[in-house]
Amino acid sequence: MGNDNRNQVIIDEIKHWKQNKLLPADYCDFLLALYTYGEGVEESTSSKGKKHQKSLFLYADVFLLILLLPISLYLLTMFDYNLWIEMVLFLGIIVIILGHLLWYKEKHKPLVHVPIILLFLVFLIGTISLIHTTFGQGLVLNTTILIHCIVWVIVGVVFRYHYLLASGIIGMILLLSIIFL
Repeated sequence: MGNDNRNQVIIDEIKHWKQNKLLPADYCDFLLALYTYGEGVEESTSSKGKKHQKSLFLYADVFLLILLLPISLYLLTMFDYNLWIEMVLFLGIIVIILGHLLWYKEKHKPLVHVPIILLFLVFLIGTISLIHTTFGQGLVLNTTILIHCIVWVIVGVVFRYHYLLASGIIGMILLLSIIFL
């Protein structure tokens, strides 16, 4: 077996590893560059088309997921539903976001922060709407917002989500400045 044949067998095996995600794509690309002497390997046009379709689907999914924020804001605050309808809408939106959170956590790790942010914001909007419908404005509503901000700070510290930590601190400062000024 010649040296070229061995390299081709190794290259085919690395392609198989990359296609079946047995190794991270970066490692496979490095190994392919190593065994092809820096020339790399051309991907087939069908795999490029599939990747393009997947990325379009992912962008559309993220866009529609982000649209849940204004939709939930509109549905939960603009209409005067009874309490049960508000709770069903709120829980339905939360379930959709949690499903995306689990899917992104498994498949698209960098995008996992989008549903995390949306989960905390929609949860804040929903609880404010439910508290407002049940108790009206006042101390209970301010206490609810303060509790949300404290939870954001705690989750931000525990999981090292700096955006939640900063949002919680800024929220507490704004809330306390509104109350005391």
